[in-house]
Amino acid sequence: MKEVPATANSQPEGLAKFPHKREQSGFTLVEVIFSLVILALLFAGLFQISAFTKFNAEQNLYEVTALNAALGIIEQMKSANYDLLTDPPKTVTGDPYFTLTTTTDDTINLTLGSSNILAVPVITEAGGSTRKLLDIELTPILQSSANRVQNLVNTTEPSGVWITINYSWEHPRTQKTHTGSLRNMVSLVSTY
Repeated sequence: MKEVPATANSQPEGLAKFPHKREQSGFTLVEVIFSLVILALLFAGLFQISAFTKFNAEQNLYEVTALNAALGIIEQMKSANYDLLTDPPKTVTGDPYFTLTTTTDDTINLTLGSSNILAVPVITEAGGSTRKLLDIELTPILQSSANRVQNLVNTTEPSGVWITINYSWEHPRTQKTHTGSLRNMVSLVSTY
């Protein structure tokens, strides 16, 4: 065998020659890092959207719980005897009150015109189980209507009673206080 002198550009026998031009396919390190950065930004955005959605769902759950508590009080007051609203019973200290019946058939005396704190169960699962209680501050106000009507025996009485429920609750995590108000009327004027 004849020896071939080695030159600077020659390779020993048996080794594959590597092309000088780039003919291989694939991604460079810069391309891979750039695509990972874009992917990370996409996942960060999705995470923020998910967290925002969860917070809003929780916020709405508390708001609906407080609103339903206030609405339940209004509905019980509307179904009460009209005389009970125009001349409510009084506590030993002389404060007028309304007796509220809960879903568990307990009774609670709500002082009219004053702040009352109710611990209302928050339903967090489809099965109706309760894991949390939300403290709601409720202020029921009864006010006779200024409009007077002639009744059947020719005496004048207020045409109804305005029921106002002011409510507020504090978000358990953010400690931000949210307020609302509902108003409805019990009318003496027949709808028939």
